[in-house]
Amino acid sequence: MSEKFTCRCSAQPPHPYNETVIFRRDGMFYPVVGTICEDWSVHAELNPGTLAIERIDGTRIWPEGSKQ
Repeated sequence: MSEKFTCRCSAQPPHPYNETVIFRRDGMFYPVVGTICEDWSVHAELNPGTLAIERIDGTRIWPEGSKQ
């Protein structure tokens, strides 16, 4: 792939794409990989029907302030 991917915060060197989160939807879930500085709320807005976004350890990161 000739395309160069960089993280949102423009860190040098860029953060690697190694942050896996789980998108939860009604009756299903799927993993998404991004950077540590990813703005997951933007991804949730672009994917209507997303109920929650969690880290692999189960920590809910979207919607903010919600509990498991």
